[in-house]
Amino acid sequence: MEDFLGYTPYAVYDTFSVGSENERYKLTIGGYSGSAGDSMIDHNGMNFATFDNDTYLSPMCGGCPVGFSAGYWYRCCFDSHLTGQIVEGGEGMSWLTWTGYQSLKTALMMIRPWN
Repeated sequence: MEDFLGYTPYAVYDTFSVGSENERYKLTIGGYSGSAGDSMIDHNGMNFATFDNDTYLSPMCGGCPVGFSAGYWYRCCFDSHLTGQIVEGGEGMSWLTWTGYQSLKTALMMIRPWN
């Protein structure tokens, strides 16, 4: 991740997997280490939601894919949002434990294959 000032903290997870289409792309995550804080843990166990398939409809906080213009593993709505828009000086792609809801400039998500 990088903010608009050039700072680049990171987050690494020992466990990070995305389920199959039949599992609605369920996120399984754990074992955080890094310098950005753990903003993904609350998304553990969530299905990937899009505007045409909102998998987390809650009376308190549904409609996240439409409200934030992107698909993600939402849970009321998010502590991290790496598929959000890039909005310098505003809310967008974010990592709550590091930048709050202020937008990041870049984010890169890399997944290693199992050996």
